[in-house]
Amino acid sequence: MEILQPYLIGWLVPTVLAACAGFFAGKVKRLTARDKAIEEGVRCMLRAEISRKYERYVVDGRPMTAEVRRELEEEWHAYHDGLQGNGTGEAMYRELCEVKLTI
Repeated sequence: MEILQPYLIGWLVPTVLAACAGFFAGKVKRLTARDKAIEEGVRCMLRAEISRKYERYVVDGRPMTAEVRRELEEEWHAYHDGLQGNGTGEAMYRELCEVKLTI
């Protein structure tokens, strides 16, 4: 048995380490895919909120309060800076910034 022990350890340790590495790599891959899906979902929701504000304040011409402008800026920074959203969201944001505020 003492003769087989080094061979057994030499075979068992790398096998266990490889299994652990595979398990953790799979875990990280699933978490990464989940995180990406959550990020994309949040980006879509923020874009939809900016679009809703665009429809209301630019297209419909309703007056915008300072509170709504503050919310818009927070949404924009989360969408653009945090989640790298751009494109049509940026065009809508720029037009929304031109809407005059009501007091």
